[in-house]
Amino acid sequence: MKRITIFILLLFCLGGCKEQNRIRKNANKVQTDRHLAQEKDTYRQTIAKLNKDFFKNYYQIEKVVLDKLAKDGSEYFIQNNCFDLLGKFESTLALFCQICEELNINNTGGLLTSYLHLNDTTNVKRQYERMQHDENAFIYKEFHNYEDAGKTLESKYLSIKYDKRVEAFANAVFTHADDIESFMSQEWGGLLPPKIRVMLLYSDGPGPYNPNLNETFLPVKSKPIDGSLEVAGYIVHETFHLVNTNLLAQKCKFAIDPGMNSFKFLDEGAAQLIESKFMGTYHQRRVGVDEYAKRIALSNSFDFKDLKTNWFALFSSPDVHIYYLAFSFAYFLEAQYGAEKYQTLFLPTAEIAEESWLAYVERYFGSSVDELMEEWKETLVQQSSNDK
Repeated sequence: MKRITIFILLLFCLGGCKEQNRIRKNANKVQTDRHLAQEKDTYRQTIAKLNKDFFKNYYQIEKVVLDKLAKDGSEYFIQNNCFDLLGKFESTLALFCQICEELNINNTGGLLTSYLHLNDTTNVKRQYERMQHDENAFIYKEFHNYEDAGKTLESKYLSIKYDKRVEAFANAVFTHADDIESFMSQEWGGLLPPKIRVMLLYSDGPGPYNPNLNETFLPVKSKPIDGSLEVAGYIVHETFHLVNTNLLAQKCKFAIDPGMNSFKFLDEGAAQLIESKFMGTYHQRRVGVDEYAKRIALSNSFDFKDLKTNWFALFSSPDVHIYYLAFSFAYFLEAQYGAEKYQTLFLPTAEIAEESWLAYVERYFGSSVDELMEEWKETLVQQSSNDK
């Protein structure tokens, strides 16, 4: 009986030890999981904090990302759906493309232009073939024919890659680098990204933009050498988009979607305005676009409010030049509110409380976009009467 009692007690002790070990293991696992979760939160918190001034902290963010990759690998970025950040740095660009391929996403131009930056024209062509049903596919038709010169023209802010067939033109554009940087520093001092990337292509047609890399693609096949200043103006134009979109994204609650018609209307007009200032054609261009806008206003053949809601649909319209109208509206706003206030609309210094772009504009100017456009139209009609 005594032996049986001892055996039972032994079993009980062994069972108790096993239970204690199980509890200890579970506790250790919970502690480890908490530690990992805390570590993940620390990474995310660090990135969120640095992202508040992405351009200024660009290289620091890159280092944090590379350290995280070295420690936890790409799986961390996939599992936590935060791999988009990998597409913003040349050091992680190839991995970004690989992940996008594995997940079968970003097949509407973004991945194509990333491959182009990597000089991977085989995958550029493959991506183009995959997006044949996309309405913007035509933009990328010639991109797989790119022949990299193997050189990059570098200044403090500019980084210009180019097709070897446009080398002379690329060098001509680069002669304006000092003027471009001087102008940009004057306009956006302290707000510029560490590198503004440009790729000059041996093709014609529209040029897309890869915001991940701050890279603009400019087809210059048919440009004469003396058109290099015009292309320098394009670089200033695109840098405006780059800087203001980045800053607005930091300051506002709503997403800055390039597909927003109302945002595109004001944004493109302002970009043309800043381009004209760089080119020294500010007054000359105003005469031309205002005359065009007056004709449209007097004809009553076009509802100006469509510019707020149908900007993209109007690209294909043969009856209206929407860029001219956006340009004229930009002149009007700057004249009405002053250059500094107009520019600060796109370069806010404080947090934006509004929940939408239209609400922000209305609070900022004290009038809705519809009201501002109506006032602009009335001004154009009045100017036409005075001209007579």
